[in-house]
Amino acid sequence: QQQQQQQQQQQQQQQQQQPFSMPGSQQPVSYQNDELSNLLDVLYSKIETLIPQFPPNSYLRPILDKIRKTIQSAKYNISDSIRLIGYSVEGILECHRPDVMEKEAEKAKILCEAQLLILKYLAQSNVFGPQVLQKHTTKAVQDAKDEIKYNDHAIDLLIKHNLIIIKEFANHLALILHKEITSPHYPHHMLINNPLFKIQINLGVNICNKVKAGDSMVREEDVRQLKDVLRFFVQRTSEAGREDDPKHREEMQANVKMMIQQWIMICQKPVEIHDPPVLQFFSHLQHRSEETITLLFKIYAEYIADLNFTNYHQNKGYGYKMREEIYNFVDTFVKLVYAMMRYAGEQNRLKLLKTVLITVKGVLQKDHDRRQEQKTQFLVLPYHRFFAILFQEITADTVPEPWLTPTEKLNILKIFCSVYHHLQPSYLPGFTYSWLELISQRQFLNKMLTTENKSQPGPGWALYQQLLIDLFKFLYPFLRNAELIFKQETLYKGTLRCLLVLLHDFPEFLCDYHFPFCDVIPPGCVQLRNIILSAFPSTKSLPDPFSKDLKVDQLESITESPRMSYDYTAAIPSTFKKDLDSYLNSRTPVTFLVELRKHLKAPHEDLSRVVGQGESMTKLETGSKYNIPLMNSLVLYVGVKAINLMHSNRHTPTQTTIAQGAHMDIFQNLAVDLDNEGRYLFLNAICNQLRYPNTHTHYFSCTLLYLFAEGNSEKLREQITRILLERLCANRPHPWGLLITFIELIKNHDYHFWDHDFVTCAPEIENLFKSVFSNLASKTNPSLNSREDGE
Repeated sequence: QQQQQQQQQQQQQQQQQQPFSMPGSQQPVSYQNDELSNLLDVLYSKIETLIPQFPPNSYLRPILDKIRKTIQSAKYNISDSIRLIGYSVEGILECHRPDVMEKEAEKAKILCEAQLLILKYLAQSNVFGPQVLQKHTTKAVQDAKDEIKYNDHAIDLLIKHNLIIIKEFANHLALILHKEITSPHYPHHMLINNPLFKIQINLGVNICNKVKAGDSMVREEDVRQLKDVLRFFVQRTSEAGREDDPKHREEMQANVKMMIQQWIMICQKPVEIHDPPVLQFFSHLQHRSEETITLLFKIYAEYIADLNFTNYHQNKGYGYKMREEIYNFVDTFVKLVYAMMRYAGEQNRLKLLKTVLITVKGVLQKDHDRRQEQKTQFLVLPYHRFFAILFQEITADTVPEPWLTPTEKLNILKIFCSVYHHLQPSYLPGFTYSWLELISQRQFLNKMLTTENKSQPGPGWALYQQLLIDLFKFLYPFLRNAELIFKQETLYKGTLRCLLVLLHDFPEFLCDYHFPFCDVIPPGCVQLRNIILSAFPSTKSLPDPFSKDLKVDQLESITESPRMSYDYTAAIPSTFKKDLDSYLNSRTPVTFLVELRKHLKAPHEDLSRVVGQGESMTKLETGSKYNIPLMNSLVLYVGVKAINLMHSNRHTPTQTTIAQGAHMDIFQNLAVDLDNEGRYLFLNAICNQLRYPNTHTHYFSCTLLYLFAEGNSEKLREQITRILLERLCANRPHPWGLLITFIELIKNHDYHFWDHDFVTCAPEIENLFKSVFSNLASKTNPSLNSREDGE
């Protein structure tokens, strides 16, 4: 054993004395026992020998120190070994920066060789293996900063040493280039002058040229997608060059203006799309290029916007004649688009609609930004008229013969919703009122939310819930701080009216999406929340919560699970969900409850996921130190798991059955361990599930009452009472589940509600409770079942 130890020491000393060399052509190093640990010791010793060559003022010294420190910590933490791969790749990219190569070329070369050596050693089959290392290296390159990741020499070096997956990186580069080339927000003549874009293009060309040069590391199929994007770029560049030609531009504009004048003259008389003047006009139009058609839409929209602005300021407001004039111009524009869609084939209709809507959206955004810079009023009249009338014309059911297939109708809704999403109040505050009116328009609501089969969610529901979330997110900071000046107050009232229409006409929609809506409504905003939670399916009727003979557990619908069209688990991180499931099944890990509060705290850099296309709300926007969507998801997830377990055991929620199991352990821990703010959010999450009669309402009502009865803190009971009371003190409607819970609490002598100090601490408080109870008792069954009640 002593001889073997001496031989190992001699081998390590020889390796430390050797200069840096690539181990590719040598026999792989054989490690005994902890091979990775021994390898890291060798690498650490070699890095130590480089320290004297890099003085403290060297640009590369921090890179070297970071790698040295990571090698040392990687011996005890495998994740640091993976981090070492990323730091080595980042160091190679940094070493190839032009300014570094100019000032410290020799040092950069030495450090680069050292980092390549690290990657080569880690790629050995007895450590990470080549495939795993390639995966981590490729990801490290893709995640690097833009100023270093597109260096041709560095990428060439990594390809040469077979350290990245060519296909993945080429497709990543192709995706970025395609996104930039096709972006409507980035004019093409500006794009081709962008230094970073030029570097990206050159890198893509050089990677593709390796196939021509016969480079065995790069295959044709690896770069096929990248080649297609580069061909598309060449085509767009030639088109852009032609567009930038002043003479060509002037000719096109003159032709387009002439076409607009011809169309306006045609529309001065009542015409149908099959009349000879219209047919003659479109016979000339069908030979025009796509570029000309787009320019036609752009100039038409700009002309109407400029005319509207000029006339408004000359006349100091809108007169009747002026308003009619603007309406006429907008209507001719709408007729043009509608007629073009009717004449276009099935394959081109949607493309044409998308083109005109994106073009008008661009004109609107530019006009909005210009008026803000000039500090002049942004006039929404023509834009609002255009979107409203165009949607009405295209989707009207009065057309003699059907010209749109069901798939086309759904795609039209998707296109309009996408445009409205990009025009949301957070992006364009000056368009807020018109935007709200557009998304709450009767015809738009009918097309988006009407469904023949009420047992299934409609195809447009998910699209419309995103628009409502856009509205709630804009209102969030104002409602959170209760700072509503006249403009915000008007918008808030408009939002209430929109929700009341949904409550009356489309209650199933609010039932299905109540959870994501509650995520983006401030906890203290009771009125909006009550309206959403008061919704119940139109096929059901609510039993009177004040009936003396009411037995909640014997209701037929109380055993039915509510339909939810939203993934309420999306906010729960996968690692946390794994520990949560483990605890619910076996009460392990034992530290889960202790660490639960820490998981619910919001990270400093990003608070939480907020519903709709992966968007998030920052800590500044929510004003809470807790991850509110995660709190809501956790409460509902644990509750659903508990309900499923009881059903499998043929039990129903009672004060006895809900107390058993790890589910109540979690709820009791949250009720005790959280501070006042966290406990308020936790209890709010429970109250968000007190809706119409269903399994969720029954379980969470029992849970809230159980926490009140078994809680060892007067603060907890007082907070439960506060949350119920503040929701019931708001104007009607009130959720049915909320009513039965509060009535049970104050009428059932087992809870000793009237004996608690917070109820009788002052005469006015006690009178308030009695007043609320008497007011609730005056609401009889007809008012609860009436959908007009909330209005």
